[in-house]
Amino acid sequence: KHAGLTRDEVIKLFTSRQYPVYCLGFLCCLPYLGGLPEKLHLPRLATPRTRVVAGSIGIAGEQIVILPLDMPSGFHYLGHTDLRLYNPHEMPPTPISPGDLIEFKNENATHS
Repeated sequence: KHAGLTRDEVIKLFTSRQYPVYCLGFLCCLPYLGGLPEKLHLPRLATPRTRVVAGSIGIAGEQIVILPLDMPSGFHYLGHTDLRLYNPHEMPPTPISPGDLIEFKNENATHS
């Protein structure tokens, strides 16, 4: 609604590019990605959610995050990945590094 786009238009726009990992921080291996299309820029929520599940893909401002753990968050969430982003028993503890390019796919898309 905020962007004046349909759900399908948001999905198409979001999945149409690759996003660079700027850094890992705040909490165990939380990746911050950049390059979010301007039409999708949203302010953070005034009151954060108290629990968002690990693997959730969120946007706020110009950034994208993928939650490595269940945690509170003030981002808006678009989807989910089953990729495990944090495992303290492995070295390195995450499969993502700063400088990587991340591409999101719509697994629910219909194929013709």
